[in-house]
Amino acid sequence: MECRILASNAEHARGEALRSDLARRLRKTPIEVVLDDGEAELKAFHDVVVVLVMTQGSVQDQALARRFRSLFKVVPIIPVIEGEPDDYYNLEGDWTDFDALQMLRLTSPEAIEEAVQIQLGLKAHRHHRRLFLSYNADDGEAYANRVQGWLEAGGFQVYRDRTDLVGGEPWYTALMRAIRETDFLLLLSTPGLVGSEFVQREVAAAQANHAPVRVLQIGKDGWIPHSVKSNARLETQARDWNWMLGDRSLDTRVRSFVNAGLGRRDVFDRRIDRMLRHLSGDMTFEYERVEGERSGLVDADQRRIQLVWNAAIPSFQLMYNADQVRQRVDEAAGSPLLICTEEHTTTLQEREAAAWAAAKHEMRFCSISQLEEQLRTLLEQA
Repeated sequence: MECRILASNAEHARGEALRSDLARRLRKTPIEVVLDDGEAELKAFHDVVVVLVMTQGSVQDQALARRFRSLFKVVPIIPVIEGEPDDYYNLEGDWTDFDALQMLRLTSPEAIEEAVQIQLGLKAHRHHRRLFLSYNADDGEAYANRVQGWLEAGGFQVYRDRTDLVGGEPWYTALMRAIRETDFLLLLSTPGLVGSEFVQREVAAAQANHAPVRVLQIGKDGWIPHSVKSNARLETQARDWNWMLGDRSLDTRVRSFVNAGLGRRDVFDRRIDRMLRHLSGDMTFEYERVEGERSGLVDADQRRIQLVWNAAIPSFQLMYNADQVRQRVDEAAGSPLLICTEEHTTTLQEREAAAWAAAKHEMRFCSISQLEEQLRTLLEQA
């Protein structure tokens, strides 16, 4: 596993100095560091992370832009910027999607080191921990036991039928609820998975809720959903899992694979965080992310608002999940709850849900395009 540091050739002296300094810092850790010349073909995205050093003139470097575009969907990229994030928003051409990535400042070496460790599977992402493990019990349970142990040792919260189903709720309802709340679904693809209708339902439910699906392929004969692209698969052979002769780094590779790729939820998280931090200065409030949740607290002088967000469409289930989050956050007691979704829809059920929430529980639905307006309205009511 390695960290490759890429910089602009258009500002060679400046970029080279910055990336050399960054490489010296990272080489003090166990991470293997390579200065990328921009030509190596990278495919094994679970074994490598690219740190992209962006100086003020880097956005004019077309060769670097093309390199970014070719790597964007293949390997995890960590942009390390000179200046402010606002300087790198709404870029066009091959730089489109750059602002979907979480930008780190060159002046924050500790944050850069942590980000590299997360992407290489050496550490769990603080906001990206909930995982649903889907597998066939007949020939996948032994693999599931090991994978669950590896991921939980790395700080992930793993939901699995054999360890998490409890009495008091129908098992199918409990599984579907867990899938709706998960950050992503990890599918263990074994030969016995072929024809498993229930596993196919789990995958379909995750995709319907815009949760990324990644496939850990064990052998070559397991079922793989057609919608899962090749860069969302980690191929292993049965011999790799042999206790004595297998791949000794397989646990780290699996954690890296889980941490790697971006999902729609990740991008939505970043959009929300970026918007709130921008609005906090204009609207004079403090914003704090709730640890481990898709939620944050907006705190003004006379008003506190809890915000919960999800890429899913408005629904009673989403409202119920948001209320459960509110009950877990002591600081939110007595504050209104604003539920932000990616899209705004107007079906009868969703209108009724929103009306009931506003009247009974001081909850409101809004789309991300309405977020600023809704926040202003609630703060003015203080």
